[in-house]
Amino acid sequence: MDIIINRKPVSVPVLPLLALIALLILALSSARIASVQGDQIGVFVNNLTKSVSIKLQSGSSIYNGLLTDFYTLQKAERTIKMNKAHNDEVRIKTGDGSDIELDVDINYRLIPGEKEVKLIVHECGLAKVVPYGARFGKDMGTVDAYHERWIREYSRSVVRHVFGELDPKAFYDAAKRDEKAAQALRELNDALNQHGIEVTQVVPGEYSYYEEYKELIDQKKAADQEVENQREEKKTAERDQERQIKEAEAVVKAKVAEMDGILKKEFLTAEADAARERLGVEAQAYSLKTAADANLTKAKNEALAKFALASAEAEGLRKLATSLTGEGGLNLVKLKYAQVLAGARISGVPYATDPRIQKVELDTRGSKLGGSQK
Repeated sequence: MDIIINRKPVSVPVLPLLALIALLILALSSARIASVQGDQIGVFVNNLTKSVSIKLQSGSSIYNGLLTDFYTLQKAERTIKMNKAHNDEVRIKTGDGSDIELDVDINYRLIPGEKEVKLIVHECGLAKVVPYGARFGKDMGTVDAYHERWIREYSRSVVRHVFGELDPKAFYDAAKRDEKAAQALRELNDALNQHGIEVTQVVPGEYSYYEEYKELIDQKKAADQEVENQREEKKTAERDQERQIKEAEAVVKAKVAEMDGILKKEFLTAEADAARERLGVEAQAYSLKTAADANLTKAKNEALAKFALASAEAEGLRKLATSLTGEGGLNLVKLKYAQVLAGARISGVPYATDPRIQKVELDTRGSKLGGSQK
């Protein structure tokens, strides 16, 4: 085909041009827009090479719908409910052979990494499947394939194993159920993290027994409740008894303190009386001792005086005796005679016819000597 440009004919190949136009029309008609929301992960699968590329960030992009398929996976946390409402409760066989039905919720999410998402795609594919509960007439939509293959099957297996370690009586102990839920969470993550899935929570719900065993459990619960009530009553009685004991102890302490005060007062009074009596006795003893000391001193002084007097008299007599042994004695005799003669009366006429010495008689009856001397 010739095209005139500037009055000159230009030859243009028709078939290549038509092919180019067809390719452009085909490219425009096969163009697709891939939109990834904030809670999604985009997956592109090349239909020729079967290679997989991952888009983790939210946003839109254009791709060729003829050559590439686009899928989205939810990366937000999701929940699988295995319960009676969905006819999907977990049936557990305990160690003693009892059968228990347990409702369990499993919260999980994809690990948001390119390696982990590719692993999920290769292992489980990208097809949407109908969940187990929808098989029994419940409209539950569709879920990702890994939901049924990994989450449900692994969760049921681990829950049966872990909670089967409890005996039937322990199931109504919430603390023990929570302990087993934590154990199941650890075991599920050990198994599923390597497949790109993280379990965030295992939530045990309602549980039930077979009717005959349920009756026994109910009876056991009633008995345990009665025991618990009796324990509470016992605790109340013990607290009341403890209160009464404390009150009685307080009364006794008050009485003891009162009696102690009275006894201390009486003791102090007795001590004061004893001190007074002791002081009186000591004063009397002191007075007696003082009087005795005074009498002793007086007697000693009197004795000393008598001794001194006697000594003086003896000395005087000694000296008198000494004086009488010499001229003094003679003089004293003379003095006595002189004193006697001083009061004597001599009468008569002295005469002498004989030259010899005559005797003179003195009448001394009127004198102090009271005698006569010739």
